Parts: sequence; C-alpha cells; structure tokens
Amino acid sequence: MTTSPPPRTPGWKPSTPEEQARFEQIQARAANFREKHGIQLSAPKAEIIKTPPEIIQEPPKKPSKATVQITKSVQEDPPIQASKGHKKKKKPASIKSKQQLVPKLGKNWRAEIFEAMKPKKQTRRPVSMVLQATAVLWATGCRPSEIEKGVEVSLDNETGNLTFFVIGAKTGKSTNGQMESDRGIKFRWITLQRDMTPATELLAELIEKAGKSITVKYDSNGLGNKISDRGFELFNKKGVSPYCFRHAMGCDLKSCDLMDDVERSQVMGHLSVESLSKYGRRRRGGKGARPILSVKTSEMPHGTLTHTPPVPAAAPAVAADDGDDEGEGNQVARPRG
Repeated sequence: MTTSPPPRTPGWKPSTPEEQARFEQIQARAANFREKHGIQLSAPKAEIIKTPPEIIQEPPKKPSKATVQITKSVQEDPPIQASKGHKKKKKPASIKSKQQLVPKLGKNWRAEIFEAMKPKKQTRRPVSMVLQATAVLWATGCRPSEIEKGVEVSLDNETGNLTFFVIGAKTGKSTNGQMESDRGIKFRWITLQRDMTPATELLAELIEKAGKSITVKYDSNGLGNKISDRGFELFNKKGVSPYCFRHAMGCDLKSCDLMDDVERSQVMGHLSVESLSKYGRRRRGGKGARPILSVKTSEMPHGTLTHTPPVPAAAPAVAADDGDDEGEGNQVARPRG
C-alpha cells in the first residue's frame, strides 16, 4: 500500500529521492495530459499580501437611489428664472395712478356711469339702491364707507334744495386702538340745488314719492364692484372706483374761487385743512362753478394750506386721494378672501 505524499504548500520542494521521483512522475503525467487536451496553464496567481489591520480603511458606502436622485436634482437643476412673458403681481393702484386715470375717463364720465346704473329696460320696480348710492357719490363726493353707514337726504319744500346728512369716517378708534378723531369730521350737512345734476333730480323725486326724507345705504365693497364693472364696460379701463367720484369733487372744490379752504375741507370731511394738499391742482383760472350751496359741520377744520400754481389748460387737473383715505380708496373695492 502506497501512501500519498503530504500536501504541498506554495514554494515546496522534495527533500528525499523518493519524493523527487514521485514529483517528477506527477509533473510528466500532468504535462502529457495538458498536451493531449490542449490545456494551457494560466498566469500564476499574485501573491496575497496581508495589510496590517491598523491601516485598513472601510470602502465608502454606496448611496441609495433616493439619495442619488436628490443630489442630482439639487446639483443639475438650473436656477429658476422668470420667463419673458412673466408679469409681476400688480400692486394696488396708487395716488399717482388715480391722477392719471380720471382725466382719461372723459369730461362727463360721472353722468355716464350714473346712466349705466339704470336698468336697460323700463320697469315698475323701485329705483335700485346702487343707483341711489351712485347719485350720492356724484352729489357729495363722500367716502363709500360713509354711504355704508347711511346718508340721510331731505328736501326743503320751500326752496327745493336737497340736504345730505353724512356721518363722517375716520372719527373713532382705528384697528390698532389709536384715536383718529383728529382726522375726520363727525357730522356734516351739505346743501345742493335740486337741479344741480341728474343725480340730485333723482333723489328729489324719490323723496317726493316717499313723502319724507330717505336714507341711502349700500355696502362699500358691493358699490365698488358695481362701479368698477361699469367703468370697465364704458371706458375699457381698470381701477374705476367710488373714490374717483371723491377725487373729482375735490378738484371741483379747488377750481372754485368762491370757496375757501376751510369750506372745501368741510365738504370733504377733513378736520385738517392740510389734507387738501393731497389733491391735484385746481383748473386754470379757478372760475369753476360752485359745486354746492352751503355746508355745515360739527367741528371746524384747522390749519392752513400752501397753494400750488394752477396747471395749464391742456392738462386737466385731477384730485388725488386724501391722506386719511390711503389704503381704502387706492384700490377697487373687492371682497377680501
């Protein structure tokens, strides 16, 4: 019984003649087998070198697919740029834009909006409240918030004159708790002739039918929506609001030399005469018709106003928004969402 040689390790060499003979026999037999079957020996394996454990570094962990996608989107996405057709969000109409808008509406724009408020077909229904509110705006130039409180209109049978009792705005506490009593007149009575405008004629007829005074009351946002819609239909322009009537009244007052600054401030409901400086310059010559007959107020305005020179005839004067109405009248009245 022959015993197999002990297992060899890399670099082993026979140490006895028997091992040498046996090793040569095995080498010859392997060479014949390789030659017979066309087998070629592969290159010798590289010697494995063991690295000391203190210098072994762990390979970096392969990032997950989600990490790769996030990294790629952050690195490769281009910065967001506005397209050529992108338009910035419009800001509320400013005082200056109001000054530019009103002259573009034409000379009789108030009458046109007033007529547009009437029903297209004749009806037996009572005159709409929005038409009455538009008439009060045209006649007095009061704030829409004052119409929301209610404006009482009475008729003097002897003289035929109309008197408007307006409860002023900007006279109580503001939202931040500060008093605003020094900004607005609490009560004012404005008297006009019955045949002053179609608006005053309509109100006088309503009082005669009712047999007593009437109170015109309408929501300020709703009134702003109606006037804005009619303004766009008539003039194809945005930004027409109830305050356009107020601006126009301020211009009419400043264009009449028969009135002083105190009386003008009373009509507008300003407790400070300096508030008139927020309005546009009067028309050239100052020979405009007196827009009212008389006015009485619960308080008298104070202060003085520095007048500006009149504008040329080619550039119609427009009354700007007064300071105490800023933020309320510089935009079309729309319900806030």
